[in-house]
Amino acid sequence: MGIFGNKIWHRLGGDDQSYGMVPAGGPTELLAGGNAGWDNVSGNTQVLANLAVPNTAIQASATCYEQPYRRYAAGNTRVAKEVNVNIAIDMSASVPPEGVRYFADKGLDAIFQELTKASLDKGYHYNIRVVLFNGGQREIIPFCDLEEAKRIKAAGFGHIDTSGCTDLEGVVRSDFAAIDRLKADQDAKHLMRASSLEIIATDAQNTDAQGYQEDLSESLKQEILHRVGTSKTNMFVIGFGNVDDDLLRALGPKTTKVSKANGKSYEVMHAIKHVGETYDDVDCWRFISDLIAKRSSNVGSNPNVEYKGNEAALAEIGALGVDQSVWQIIA
Repeated sequence: MGIFGNKIWHRLGGDDQSYGMVPAGGPTELLAGGNAGWDNVSGNTQVLANLAVPNTAIQASATCYEQPYRRYAAGNTRVAKEVNVNIAIDMSASVPPEGVRYFADKGLDAIFQELTKASLDKGYHYNIRVVLFNGGQREIIPFCDLEEAKRIKAAGFGHIDTSGCTDLEGVVRSDFAAIDRLKADQDAKHLMRASSLEIIATDAQNTDAQGYQEDLSESLKQEILHRVGTSKTNMFVIGFGNVDDDLLRALGPKTTKVSKANGKSYEVMHAIKHVGETYDDVDCWRFISDLIAKRSSNVGSNPNVEYKGNEAALAEIGALGVDQSVWQIIA
């Protein structure tokens, strides 16, 4: 085992699994000694401490690839793909502050847990950004990997309250710009990417600085359609309170997917709305957090919600079942 800078690397041999950066020689050098694969989890010494087989045969190098590798089977490695997740949570005056505080505490814990599991199971490298928005934007977690996001959360976000209007147009454009900057950086480093996802939770129409409702601009609607249609950026929108269905459709337009199993096409919904006036309940915000966690870990544009009772669909797509008396899937 060795340490290059603050990156810990370790051999994968047989069924033993550990983590590390790929040395300068690349996977060919690493695999030359047998059926070994590699992965990276920055600073994850706790996982390493639980592994039984140390490596003493790898030549040390001060230069490492930035692309992490993951072993799926003996002798089979591939580059872990980047997944970018941007989460925007409404904190305007009409949103219950207890709900936003719950999301920023236990809700984020649930999201981190789900993404950590997905990264280990599927080999993805998650980058997460979290923004609270009203008439402006408060970035509480800038784009970073999961371990850094956990450290930022542990340090605390300070006081969180709700106030002001709802500038959806501004936050979506700002989020798209942040996603595009990260993607450009990944492209410059020749990193492979699986998906970029924008998740929005809101309770209101787009409003101006005086609180007057106004529609999303046509240019933003067209940009969303283009991003979703080309999978440049996938969307998922959660509405609650008095949010308008047409707004949810514009932010999270449905797409068409073709089944690899039977070749049939079917519609995929990307927006869901809480029904009724109980969205200030902690149970509601717990479910919103779980829903965001589920969607964040589901890479790509696959469906991720389905009404309970359709057990065959739930099992087939691994979706999160929602109660039709509480949630409405926006078609």
